[in-house]
Amino acid sequence: MSRTQGRSFLSSFSPLGLILGTLFVAASLTPSLVPRPALVQGVLSGMALSVGYGLGVALRSVWLGLQLPMAQGRLRAWAAYGAIAGCALIAGVTLWWASSWQNRLRARMEMDPVEGINLLTIALVALVVFGLVLVAARLVRWTGRALWRLLSRVLPGPQAVLITVILTAVIFWNIGNGILVRSAFNVLDTIYTELDNRFEDGSPRPSDPLKTGSEASLLAWEGLGRAGREMIAREPDRARTEEVTGAPALEPLRVYAG
Repeated sequence: MSRTQGRSFLSSFSPLGLILGTLFVAASLTPSLVPRPALVQGVLSGMALSVGYGLGVALRSVWLGLQLPMAQGRLRAWAAYGAIAGCALIAGVTLWWASSWQNRLRARMEMDPVEGINLLTIALVALVVFGLVLVAARLVRWTGRALWRLLSRVLPGPQAVLITVILTAVIFWNIGNGILVRSAFNVLDTIYTELDNRFEDGSPRPSDPLKTGSEASLLAWEGLGRAGREMIAREPDRARTEEVTGAPALEPLRVYAG
């Protein structure tokens, strides 16, 4: 890529969009009630970056629609350079702080601290998600412009614009609904199946024949799934109930069918 092409590529980004997107990413990195895995946090941050960037682009379009002055040429390119550098600095500092925030929260929940590699995973996943969203958005824009140029030759301006919007929406709705949405659900289903099949030491198989999943049960312990096994093995049991109430108690009866 030549210097001119690189400058043109960087200047194609919206400085305001990058700034708003970075602020959205910083907000997404604040600790939640339950610590998020690095992959989930990366996807969330990538979507936050996309939403913030899209908002910045929309505000820029409104600004242009009002015919207000805009930076042009070299000034615009330097603004893009400055925005990228500043956003990278803010994102890096926020990621560093996010590790400390999450570690304090994980310590309170008696969980292992976040490893440094998780920060790299979050950053890479967020950039990949943002890149995919940006490519999709630019593909929609390119398709809309191509349709408008074609239709404007035979239709008046307002009609060409209306039909272009409808056709573009229909095309990408069918692509997304037929390919992307189905693929996303397949991936999520695979991940959920993998998690559901995992056995944990904290959910031992019950020996009581009255409990679901035991040797005497009609339902197999392996077929209950992770959530079912957790529910069956969960307290309180008879001893815990007697400890709390101070009175004789029966063993709780738990039945679970996925």
